[in-house]
Order: sequence, then C-alpha cells, then structure tokens
Amino acid sequence: MSTSVTTIHAGKVLIGDEFVEKNNQVIEINNGKIGKIRELKKGEKPTYSFPESTLSPGFIDTHVHLFSDSSANFGANKTDSDHMIQIFGNMGEFLSAGVTTVRDLGSPGTLVADTRDAVNRGQVIGPRILTANRVITITGGHGYQIGIE
Repeated sequence: MSTSVTTIHAGKVLIGDEFVEKNNQVIEINNGKIGKIRELKKGEKPTYSFPESTLSPGFIDTHVHLFSDSSANFGANKTDSDHMIQIFGNMGEFLSAGVTTVRDLGSPGTLVADTRDAVNRGQVIGPRILTANRVITITGGHGYQIGIE
C-alpha cells in the first residue's frame, strides 16, 4: 500500500484544546488524515506554504438545521429535493467557514442522516454530521413543520 504525504507549512498553528500557538510549523497529512505537526526543517519545501497564515483545528457548531434556509416557515411546503439542495449548500458554507463538525438538531425524515452516511462513505464532501433526525414536538410547537407532533 502506497502512502501519500502532503505537507502544509503555516506561520502559526493553534494546537490542542488550549490552542497553544506554535510558530513555523508543518502539518503532515498521510492518506487524508493529519499525521503529525512539527517544526519546518531548514531548506524543506512543503507541498503548500502559507507563512503569513494561522491554522487552527476545525470548529464545531452544536446547533444547526442543515435543511433550513433560516426563513420563518422553517422548511414548510418544501420538497425533499429543495431540502437536499439546501443541505448541500449549507454544508459548503460551514466548511468554508472552518466548521468541520455540525450537530443537526432536527430535519425532515432521514435526509440529514442519509447525507451524513454519504459524507462518511466519501461520496460527497461535507462536515462530520451528528443528527437527531425528526424532532418530537407538541401540536403546533417548535419545529412542528418537520417533526412528529
């Protein structure tokens, strides 16, 4: 099995839960996973170099509704196709903002769970997804449009 290593150099890297700042670091990525973070060696030519940039761990958003366009009707009168287009658009927005994990707290049916599974299989690019699927609510309560009353 061949190993593919990509090296990314950054002027600063924030590491760990305490966001310890280290200067002039290289992140080694082995077959798509972070291997180690170390100092740039003298004369080393990394795959990518961003000497004026700071890299940080991915962010986590713990309350999202990937299917939602944030309108007042909260997804009422939308088709599954409409919801899927919104889910894919929102996933791209989260990734662009550095959010690599989302916790989806309610969506129609199993649309977000199905999307999560597609991300996990590598079929689509998206953040790591934790999902509650359909919400349980009182009649006419919060999220009734997509939940089980």
